Amino acid sequence: MTVALYLRISKDDFNKNQKESNSILNQRLLLKSFVQNHPQLSHSTMLEIVDDGYSGVHFQRPGIITLLDMAKKRMIDCIVVKDFSRFGRNYLEVGNYLEQIFPKLGIRFFSVNDQFDSFYGLGAAGSIEVGFKNIIYEAYSKDLSTKVKTARKTKAQQGKFITAFAPFGYLKGTKNNLVLDPECAPIVQRIFRLFCSGMGQTEIAKQFNKEGILCPRNIRKKRGERLGKFKNEVSVWRAGTICHILSDQRYTGDAIFGKTISKKECIVVSNIHPAIITRDEFEIAQTKKKQYKDRAKQTIKQIDLEKEHKELQKNIKQKIRKREIYEKYRRGELNRKEFQMAINKI
Repeated sequence: MTVALYLRISKDDFNKNQKESNSILNQRLLLKSFVQNHPQLSHSTMLEIVDDGYSGVHFQRPGIITLLDMAKKRMIDCIVVKDFSRFGRNYLEVGNYLEQIFPKLGIRFFSVNDQFDSFYGLGAAGSIEVGFKNIIYEAYSKDLSTKVKTARKTKAQQGKFITAFAPFGYLKGTKNNLVLDPECAPIVQRIFRLFCSGMGQTEIAKQFNKEGILCPRNIRKKRGERLGKFKNEVSVWRAGTICHILSDQRYTGDAIFGKTISKKECIVVSNIHPAIITRDEFEIAQTKKKQYKDRAKQTIKQIDLEKEHKELQKNIKQKIRKREIYEKYRRGELNRKEFQMAINKI
């Protein structure tokens, strides 16, 4: 028998008031102990599937997708979780798996803390109890999500830095603040200085690559910071990187939160952390960026007009040529076959 131990933790699960931790380590110890001490599971082969940092509200999680795929392929016989909320917080979907899908696949499901074993069947009372617990888990998840969003918004209104990574040129301080990065701040200053003096974004990127200046990603790699799934990708300075830096108002000392959500929800608190550039430099850069953008649009429009003009000239020449061939045919200078061949060549 193959038993799948499913472990999940989300960022919202870190609650100081909890009596029992939901950490992956604690879940692992609990589930392994349960399997080893269960008379019908103790000699089983155990597989461990983990979703670290994923919400249980939906089922679009790498681990749960793998688990369910293995279940459909009959690669596992049993699933063990700490409680229903680890498997999922959507009570309708959880109920569907427990009452419909897993029984049809012949998979036994254990929820240790809920003392649930699908081998004995849900029954009317069991269905009500499980459903009620799952409704509570889903309501808790929604309530916790609202509280987390409110707390983050409150911190943002105080000018505290709450996102995962500091902007290039800064380091995260110890009190939700930003401090200058002595290695990278001068690079940011130079980017603004070169751009404001007339050098384009592509030219700046080429110049930095030529000089061997490390781009933001390579600096993070050098420092051993987390890089995500593209950690082996070769990185260089690009015009897009320069553009992103030139567009970041945080370099003036302002704290900004929610800019990617909407302009209405965007929170800006001025003069919170040390500025790398002056506000005048930032405004000049934005003006020049707009000029470059307008110029690029104008160039594209001009190219389109020229292309349209050429197409029009070509059509006019074709019509004139067709008319000339038709006149020759009408005067008897071309027979029908010669006329058709001449028309096809145009």
